Amino acid sequence: MTCDRATDVLWFFLGHQSWRVYVADCGWSWNETEEWPAGQVSAALLGDRTG
Repeated sequence: MTCDRATDVLWFFLGHQSWRVYVADCGWSWNETEEWPAGQVSAALLGDRTG
């Protein structure tokens, strides 16, 4: 994965627009908005490391 692609992935999950969607539009709590994207970012950037 290139640095530019990793930046795009991070922006997608953690950008201001995403946070607004999670909290304001979807009604997620702040804790949910911290926890779920963190797991998704790890999976997107690192891939499946279980096997």
